[in-house]
Amino acid sequence: MGAVIGAIIIVVILLLIGLYLWGAQLAQSPSTVTEEVVEETSDEAPLTGTDAVADIESDLEATEFEEIDDELNSIEAELEAELQ
Repeated sequence: MGAVIGAIIIVVILLLIGLYLWGAQLAQSPSTVTEEVVEETSDEAPLTGTDAVADIESDLEATEFEEIDDELNSIEAELEAELQ
């Protein structure tokens, strides 16, 4: 009985160490946002950052949707190229 409890304690300790190391590795990994995405979004109008209805409406009015079809088509082409 004591050997089983000891084995369970060792497994739990090893599991905790593994989770700690995994979390440390995730914290050190670089951000997944690429410079290309940052450059694409940097020329857009800044959003207000609030959740008030008037601010959301003004953000929507300031957003340009004219080129969204071209962007979606290019995203679809990139995804298809990656899958092939």
